[in-house]
Amino acid sequence: MRVNLFVPLLGISFGLLLNSTSADDSLLFLGGGGEPFQKSSTIFDSTVIGLNNYLLKRDWRYDISYNGGHSYSEDLRNNFLLRADTKENFTKKTYENLIDKYKDNIKSGKIKPGEKILVVIDTHGADKEEDSSEITHHVSINSRDLKSNETVSLDELKVLSKLAKEKGIKLGIVDFSCHSGHTLALANENTCVISATGPKHFGYSSFSDNFMNEMKAGGNLEDIFLRTRLKEKYASYPMISTNEGQTIYKEFYPTLIPYLYYYDKNPNQEKMSQYLLDVANNPTCPRDGQMDELQKKIELLQKTTLKNIPEVEAIKSLFINYKRKQDEYVKFLQAAGSKDLGKKERVWSIGRAGKSSYTMGATLTWREIIESEFEPIIKNLETIVKYSDSQDEEARNRSKLNYNKEALELQQKLLKKNPGLAKYKEDFKKYSTFLEDSRKMAEEIAFNERKLFSVIYNELKKDAKQPNPCRDFTL
Repeated sequence: MRVNLFVPLLGISFGLLLNSTSADDSLLFLGGGGEPFQKSSTIFDSTVIGLNNYLLKRDWRYDISYNGGHSYSEDLRNNFLLRADTKENFTKKTYENLIDKYKDNIKSGKIKPGEKILVVIDTHGADKEEDSSEITHHVSINSRDLKSNETVSLDELKVLSKLAKEKGIKLGIVDFSCHSGHTLALANENTCVISATGPKHFGYSSFSDNFMNEMKAGGNLEDIFLRTRLKEKYASYPMISTNEGQTIYKEFYPTLIPYLYYYDKNPNQEKMSQYLLDVANNPTCPRDGQMDELQKKIELLQKTTLKNIPEVEAIKSLFINYKRKQDEYVKFLQAAGSKDLGKKERVWSIGRAGKSSYTMGATLTWREIIESEFEPIIKNLETIVKYSDSQDEEARNRSKLNYNKEALELQQKLLKKNPGLAKYKEDFKKYSTFLEDSRKMAEEIAFNERKLFSVIYNELKKDAKQPNPCRDFTL
């Protein structure tokens, strides 16, 4: 969503007159990192507008650490959220300074027992490394992508979670980034954590937009989450740290993971291909057993919680159909030499224009190289280079152009030396219908899962006896 920057400004001024200078609750907003340099805006800007609309009606203290390097987004930060104590770019230094500020406010008693802190994170997020000691995950800062390693770990929020518990302060953490399910590790008796998706899946801006629209005075984080989750239509898996949520995730999420994956031509935006390649190279993969277990769990619930719920039969059928098609693709990968497809090559380039230079590089699997169609990308970039507005922009565009030329040259060498790869490239086209339909299939599974989740969650709530920091966190 893109909104005219200056339309709400009158509302901001009027809102300032309505609000007093005292405040009992605090909000920290972090985000806007990882977007391409050449863009003037980010996909996270609508969250800024939603927060602004909410905070106009509330008397909260708040700090903003958002973006850097995108003109439209910086205008949003500077012209909205006018009562912010801090309004700076989302950098490592600002991030650490703000955490220190909130630590000090808790320790000094400026934030008192019974008061609330809401931390909202909306930026690009990475999956947690398997051998990593971190409990959450890294998110992007500034205006570079995740591959540039311009990231910070949300583990830094552990100290706030611990202090909030010790001092009886209600802490809410809402992570809208990809792979944000990892952030639920910060939850405790005083800390509610909500994520836009599971630890193994991408998140989508629709969740943050709907969440902002649901934020109303008197509502609690649990109800806001449940309403927002039902509205989400993409193949993600929103999570909440309540006992009810955790019970459902433990039972279903591990087996659901591959059926929320789908194909995308951009290897950075899809997970299905690598997952199925791993399956093809692993003869002991427990796929069949996992599906049998999932079906049995659903059938058991049909006899109790899920009786008379039409989505049950729909999702059972969708699971079976999607697994069958994925299995056919696994057989194709095995026949094509799946171990070779997993080999990796480094592609690197530099672009120069006048005194400006720009480099880019990535490690690509043979599968990614062979599947890609570099010629139309190169043709488009050649035009873009001609119309660059500055030497810096031209250098960046030339780097992308040279990168794709290097990748094309590598592709041609691999095809020449490995006849099996040439056959794979040709046969790959035969699966185009399945690959194109995979997003729709994953989204249909997600749509039906949301209804089932809601029914099970509400049933579990009836017997809930333990403290619930998400229900207790009212706006």
